[in-house]
Amino acid sequence: MSDDGVDTNRPEYSWIPFFEELALRLHEDGWRHRQPEIVAALKRAKGEANLNKSVDDLNELIDPFSLFSMIRTQGFDEARKVMDVYKRIFDLADDVKLPQQDPIAPYRLPISAMFFSGVPDASQNDILWDLFEYVMSTDNSEDNANNEALTTLLNQSIGVNNVKEGSITGALYWISPSRFLKTDTIDQFLGRFSYRDFGKNYLVRLNLLRERQGRPFPELNNEEWFVRQFIKNPDKNPIWQIRGGSGRELEYVKQFLDGGYTAISYGVDQVDLSAPMSLDERDQACLEQNPDLTQRALTQIGKFSYEIRSGHIIVMPVATNGAIIQYGFVTSDGVWHANDGKTPRNRLTVCWRPESINGEDLPLPGAAAVQEVAKARVDLLVRLKAAEGIVEDEVGPEPLEGKPRVWLVRSNGGTHAPTVAADGYVGIGWNQMVLSGAKSRDDVSDEHLRCYPAANQYTRGQEVGSINRFLFHMRPDDFVLTPDNQGYFYYGVVTGETTFGHEGGPYGTRRTVDWSLADMRDRSALPDGVWSKHQTVIALNADEQEAFHRLITSAPAAPVYGYFDMLNDGVFLELEDIRRMDGVLRGKKNIILQGPPGVGKTFVTKRLAYVLMGERADSRIASVQFHQSYAYEDFVGGYRPGLNDDNQLVFEARDGSFLQLCERARIDPERRYVMLIDEINRGNLSRVFGELLMLIEADKRSERHAVALQHRVAMVDRGSANSASFYVPPNVYIIGTMNLADRSLTGMNVAMRRRFGFAELRPQFGEARFRKWLNDTKFADDESMPKGMQREIHRRIARLNETIANDSSLGKQYAVGHSFFCPDPDRDPPDGDWDEWYKMVVDYEIRPLLEEYWFDAPETAKREADILLDGMPFGGLADADTFDA
Repeated sequence: MSDDGVDTNRPEYSWIPFFEELALRLHEDGWRHRQPEIVAALKRAKGEANLNKSVDDLNELIDPFSLFSMIRTQGFDEARKVMDVYKRIFDLADDVKLPQQDPIAPYRLPISAMFFSGVPDASQNDILWDLFEYVMSTDNSEDNANNEALTTLLNQSIGVNNVKEGSITGALYWISPSRFLKTDTIDQFLGRFSYRDFGKNYLVRLNLLRERQGRPFPELNNEEWFVRQFIKNPDKNPIWQIRGGSGRELEYVKQFLDGGYTAISYGVDQVDLSAPMSLDERDQACLEQNPDLTQRALTQIGKFSYEIRSGHIIVMPVATNGAIIQYGFVTSDGVWHANDGKTPRNRLTVCWRPESINGEDLPLPGAAAVQEVAKARVDLLVRLKAAEGIVEDEVGPEPLEGKPRVWLVRSNGGTHAPTVAADGYVGIGWNQMVLSGAKSRDDVSDEHLRCYPAANQYTRGQEVGSINRFLFHMRPDDFVLTPDNQGYFYYGVVTGETTFGHEGGPYGTRRTVDWSLADMRDRSALPDGVWSKHQTVIALNADEQEAFHRLITSAPAAPVYGYFDMLNDGVFLELEDIRRMDGVLRGKKNIILQGPPGVGKTFVTKRLAYVLMGERADSRIASVQFHQSYAYEDFVGGYRPGLNDDNQLVFEARDGSFLQLCERARIDPERRYVMLIDEINRGNLSRVFGELLMLIEADKRSERHAVALQHRVAMVDRGSANSASFYVPPNVYIIGTMNLADRSLTGMNVAMRRRFGFAELRPQFGEARFRKWLNDTKFADDESMPKGMQREIHRRIARLNETIANDSSLGKQYAVGHSFFCPDPDRDPPDGDWDEWYKMVVDYEIRPLLEEYWFDAPETAKREADILLDGMPFGGLADADTFDA
């Protein structure tokens, strides 16, 4: 059934037929539309198969990857029970056998069995089913690297709660092991890579690995697993020396390393050493082919064919004096009597490691072709472990002299990084464990065993080590950094000891952190080794610490984001317009971008903030949207509902979003912070701003203009570190947007207008930058928009906007903006039909807008919309080769 290029009768690959058959049945039998049946069947079988307790939380939805995940959260015997249940529920063929051996990776922790938290959300559930169905409906002949549909689905999937890169790629490996691999395995062969544009980069690297290795993906996955096994327990893996040829010639070394195997000859290539036979029968068969064999040679053949097994370590001298030793891991029990024209024909496949070790002072065994290492084992293990980068010390490297230690703490693969940075802490999970009473690593290990009895030794060691470091070795004043899942990282300073039992966030065990230093730095600013660490909590080594301290203390050589970056991002303004807006913002510190619907006001504000800051620093930007119910308590501060320790409803004094941003800016005065206010004129501005109407003025940004805020008085009385006295720091800026075409809104009052600069954004139809974007952008049909289509959009919408401007009940502020006619490069036009795309925009976006404009003259709205569609389809117009505004 499988075309994976591996023998599925072998124990290590025997899982593939079952997993592939399960995926096929889920797809072909339409189980996406029968999810309530699945949930009901799983709940009935929960006791029978000891299914994950998350089944109890299911309602009527379950994604396909969670079904596979539940197989891989337990020991092998329990996993077989789950597979037995699945055979019955999904009516799998009788001849599909259960695996002989536990599927080698990817493994899921019981607490992460489901690809969601709690009851699955319907839209997120659909995303995972869409990805599953797409994979099952396509095959390995697809050009993954340029597959935009698959790229989009992958990027969407890691936005689903509880899903990260390793989880989703591991799940794809379960359902299609010939086509996909978990990111860890790819990194093992190609080196760690930043998955900022996750979908695209993953698929590109997948193709690159296939080209470089040319071997089945399950075989590569097994190799990566063997490396992990050695790291977990290196002193229990038998080590064999196999010489790469006879005497000093080392004739087979290059052949072995290039081919990924090791072998012996002894002139018995015609003997199938895998055939069932006794030792005497084997010796007799070898002697019949080569009568000159000695008893020593027969012993060597026996060791090679009967004693070396998957997971054993092979060392091979690759220099005549033994000064350089190559090593690797055996990944199969043997390829016997191979008929591919190469010699020797009896082989063991080996995952040769890229590192070599110095064997000059290492007394390896003598000239025998196959010999188990014993005398030199301890010294050799030390060198192998060093080559694999295994950290012996539980705590990790010492901190640099005179500087705090630097810790990496992963936040669920980056999913929770923005949350912990915003809420001022760093945390670890394993919330089932009671850690508050732990006094040592042994206590943590015992508690882990109680809560996760099915965890294997490697997983337990990794997790207990991370918890131990977080509880007992991390200190206040240490630096901590946590990566997000978009290629950036936050950093801050630990300010408190460990606290336990927190609710209302992803982590119950926490340390407070001052993330005021935090900035969304690019991961590439630090060495790759920082991000290749697998532990949840780990200390950086000396070189990595040095790079980190150098990064945070040195000023950037040049702005990371400037005027031209803003233009390149697709802002359809002239350079001089951007300069003027930036100048007004720096002078008045407050600016409002106003204009009709669809001119890109919100899009421009974020990039104008980047220009002001000189870099893409989302962590120093706060965003809100005003509406009729938005209040002073939300923006500035006041009393908000909450629960006390007795779970009773109380009102607590809290800072609002603007004050929180100001506090962060106050303690980081060298960098700019920005508040973005969308639809600023939708709020009751005097009510929302209160005393800030004075404080936001550019010449009032100092402590001598501070005022006492009443809710701050109460907070100080409760022991808050904040002062009741407040002023807006000079490094805080406000950028607002205002839609002038909303009849329900009143204009800005004079007091607000005096405190803000105003910049008007206009429709860009026919303007040079908009035309260039349409000409240069490749859309879903891999073509740019036809020139004739561009000309018609400009001509027709320009005429419509002129009609709107001349209407006494409307005016130019009701013009139709260019954003309505900016196609999505990933999905437009549908099926390559530009006429259909244009008609959809007019009927579903422009027509309703015109009906709102001319609510009292519906015949006018209908006439203007129909004119936009007059002459459809455009036909030859779309083929015009010029467009001059």
